[in-house]
Amino acid sequence: MSRWKNTTTIIGGLLAWLGCNAMLGIDESTCVGPCDESSAAEGSSDGSRPGGGDTPTGDPAPATAAGSERPRTGTAASSAAEGASSEELGLDEIIAAQCPDDGSEDDSAQEGSAEPFCVGNRRVSCGVGGAAASVTVCASADHCGRGTGAECAACSSQSVCQGAELWRCDTRRSEMVLAETCASAALCDAALGACVAATCLPDQTRCQGASFESCNASGTEFVRVEQCQNAIACDPEAGCQAPECSAGQRRCAGGALQECNENSTGFDNVQNCGVPALCNATEGRCNECVPGVRRCESASTVAVCDGAGLTETTIACRPLLEACEDGECVLLGLPL
Repeated sequence: MSRWKNTTTIIGGLLAWLGCNAMLGIDESTCVGPCDESSAAEGSSDGSRPGGGDTPTGDPAPATAAGSERPRTGTAASSAAEGASSEELGLDEIIAAQCPDDGSEDDSAQEGSAEPFCVGNRRVSCGVGGAAASVTVCASADHCGRGTGAECAACSSQSVCQGAELWRCDTRRSEMVLAETCASAALCDAALGACVAATCLPDQTRCQGASFESCNASGTEFVRVEQCQNAIACDPEAGCQAPECSAGQRRCAGGALQECNENSTGFDNVQNCGVPALCNATEGRCNECVPGVRRCESASTVAVCDGAGLTETTIACRPLLEACEDGECVLLGLPL
């Protein structure tokens, strides 16, 4: 059984090297999963090998941790590690379906193809003898499709972004290597071949006039969180603050009549009414007298404040019979 498998593998490799797949009606460089348009456009309808091209894929997920030059995957569980995306989990499922279980003696378990295949711009080589499959990041899906064995076709001087990872072509080795890990995927610029400087730190906050803003998760820009009543009410860390008062609102503080300032941040003194009883917060003024209060204007005259607190009326006591005492006309005591 083992000899037959080895012979089949050798014959399959020779056929691929001689370009006989087209003669047998088998499409070369079949992408499993989404393929980019550049690969599809460069392939011919007769099954011939596609021509060269350097167009990178859109945004395939990285197949390795940062720092590895030749990305490899382990088992399907490895993609569930911290930071793994849904696309990586899909790649593990594809690998499990395509790669045979070489450690099994049951031929029925070996349903997948042992030949290298492409998922976007990642070239997958199934493991041998139960070993984990290896994944190599190529410059583009076309470079993956034109690869040989586990190797991608020779890359150009292009850069590609795999999430937040920036990959560049090492022309000496003709393969893609991890050049830098950016702060976020949005800051990875393949066209520039560099990580773009962040505009702000994620979750950083600020005030732009009356607008309270927070930096987005990618660090590319500030976005408005809420609009405050005015610039003074905006706290760069705590956000919009509740106003102390309503503009134009009046109150009494002791004998002082106060009014809320235009920024609603506090009260300013408007007028000193002298005594608290003369401060009228309801009407927003100082009264001339205390409504309903009676006083002695003279020894024989009583002054009474009206209900509005604005004017006083006088009442004369009866001459020789009465005198004003505590705001009232009282009878004079007759001499003995």
